[in-house]
Amino acid sequence: MRHLLEGFAAPAPGRRKPPSKGRIEPLEAIEMVEGQEITVTILEGLTPSERVDALKATAGGWKDLIDAEEMRRNIYADRLAGSRPEVRL
Repeated sequence: MRHLLEGFAAPAPGRRKPPSKGRIEPLEAIEMVEGQEITVTILEGLTPSERVDALKATAGGWKDLIDAEEMRRNIYADRLAGSRPEVRL
């Protein structure tokens, strides 16, 4: 099952497409098989103060779950190692 929002582009400011006649349509084409089961999630808009409250409520959620310094070292080591093949012109 694929999450429906994966196929939608984030709308630019002022670029919205409201439902029409009870139908929700993506802004851009998405590849799907006819009859494929999907999940639709409708997100309610948050006010700016609700966004700040939600951010504060989740702050520190990773505390004691990971070693941040080790993660940082791993990220930089991976960047130095590189994973892309050499570009040939």
